Amino acid sequence: KIFPRFYFVSAIALLDMLANGTNPPKIIPYLGDCYDSLNDVRFVADPEKEGELSTKTVDLMIAKDKEKMPMFETFTMEGEVEVYLNNLTEHMRYTLKLWLRDGVEAGSAWDIGEADKRRH
Repeated sequence: KIFPRFYFVSAIALLDMLANGTNPPKIIPYLGDCYDSLNDVRFVADPEKEGELSTKTVDLMIAKDKEKMPMFETFTMEGEVEVYLNNLTEHMRYTLKLWLRDGVEAGSAWDIGEADKRRH
């Protein structure tokens, strides 16, 4: 009940996710089972470990069709897997809302005659 999207994954996948919940990179292969379009995320470089990627902090969402969407703020996957996946869902909605807001603002400027405005 804490993370309703678990209903969409197989029993084996669910057990693997729960067993490896403290290691987010092991959860990533199952994101596509939990979400319609989210397939992967990009982990950021760990500032404390030179040259290594963080195992908890992400900054980019990757869809099943390979479209990439940067997050406005990084997201850290910590705690229980069902809790941080719920928080990831909210962070995805927040990110989409901000991208849509920026798109509407850019689109409203098109009528002003600013031909050099970026459209994408």
